[in-house]
Order: sequence, then structure tokens, then C-alpha cells
Amino acid sequence: MIEVQSLTIRIRGRTLLDRVTTAAAPGEVTVVVGPNGAGKSTLLKAICGDLAPASGAVRLDGTPIAAMRAAELAARRAVLPQSSALAFPFTVYEVVRLGLRAGGRLGGSEERALVAEALARVDLAGFGGRFFQELSGGEQQRVHLARVLAQVREPVVDGRPRWLLLDEPTSSLDLRHQLSTLDVARDFAAAGGGVIAVLHDLNLAALYADRLVVVHRGTIAADGPPAAVITDEMMARVFGVRIRVGAPPPAGTAFVLPQTIGR
Repeated sequence: MIEVQSLTIRIRGRTLLDRVTTAAAPGEVTVVVGPNGAGKSTLLKAICGDLAPASGAVRLDGTPIAAMRAAELAARRAVLPQSSALAFPFTVYEVVRLGLRAGGRLGGSEERALVAEALARVDLAGFGGRFFQELSGGEQQRVHLARVLAQVREPVVDGRPRWLLLDEPTSSLDLRHQLSTLDVARDFAAAGGGVIAVLHDLNLAALYADRLVVVHRGTIAADGPPAAVITDEMMARVFGVRIRVGAPPPAGTAFVLPQTIGR
């Protein structure tokens, strides 16, 4: 379980998160949504341990992440940031291998097999010898997804769930790979791991989230199952647009139709 308890984040005197409390459970996909600048990525960075709170805490299975060593965190969770620039001419294989090393795995034939497995899961089989900088933006994003999958390949180790923390994992992807990426995340959760993902697409959020956390102006505006959270009133209030939420049969999954900018 990841617990966020009365978390406040301040940077250069500005409050980005104000006494935020929420939680994410293993076995579920938790999706964070909200307008630009609402604090979604700040929340995820705090959960990753990259930002020190002004007050409050983030706990992983009861232990404050501030008290955990970097190697211990790397073994328990893998992070996909919004962007990951590489200044050196790495091959795709070398980028994915970084994830294996962060997770504590090394070794000739086994390493090659694990890298190949991770690349196949993101539809990049055979790309290992390509240079990362020569790939399209979407392909680069999928290479980094393969890297984090290699880092926490087993969703549960010694009875302890591991975590995928994904910041806008579908932002540069075509429709097919948006769905396949979130399928990978859902499969990871179904196998006992935990997933926290920041998304902008409300329909993808409704389709894949077990739990939806709506961040607005540095606070939690709503938190719960998508069917309970995604309402016309709440979405209009948070996003500033008139929205109509429907649920097509037979699945009953909510879908969002923007109408016009609210005034």
C-alpha cells in the first residue's frame, strides 16, 4: 500500500500540494487526473521520493519513503517520468539494461533474455541494436516503458508488491500503443503489483482505472471508483468545461463528451 498523509509540497515559497491525503492499493490501477498545473506530476514525484514534503509523509507498506535507501526504493518501484532525455548515444538495449541494473539484475544470457522480453512487451522486438536517438518520440517513450518493466519485472517479490509509477505514459503514443501500454499496466496490477499513472485522457482513465484521484489546485477534488468520480458537475467544476458523461451498454464504462468551454 502507498499512503499519502496530509502531504504539503512547497517550492520556492509556492504551495504546490496542500495537505493532500490519498492512497493506492496493490492489485489496482490508480489514475491521477486534473488540469494542467493542478499538481498531478508533483504528487507523483512526491510519491517517488523525488520531492521532500514541507509537512506530511508518503509511506510504502507503512515505512516513510524518506527513510528508505535509494537502492531499496529502486527494488520496490520503477518510475516513468514525463520525459527522459539522453545525452549519450545509447542503444535501445543499453537503455533497457539500465532498468535491469537498477533492479539489481545482471548476467549475460539471462540479461539478454530479460531485455528482449521487456522490448517485446512494448511492441519493440528486434529494436535492441538501434540507437535510442534515432527513434520516434513514441518509440522512445516505449523504450523507457520497457526499461521500467525490466526494473520491476516480477510484480510481487517475497510477498511484497512492487510498483509502476507512470507520468503521462501515453502522451506521445498512437491509439494502438496507448491501449497496449495501459494493458501492460493493468496486467501488472492483476498479477499483484501496484500502478499509479497520471493521465490526461479521461476516457482512458475511465476505461483502465480501478481508482481515480482528481487533483485540482493542489488539493484532492475527488477520489474513488471512476463511475462515482466522473460526473458532469465535478468534471465541469475541475476542468472548466461543460461535459456530458455517459455509459454505453453493456459494459457501463463512463465516457466523456466535451460540450463547450464553461463561462
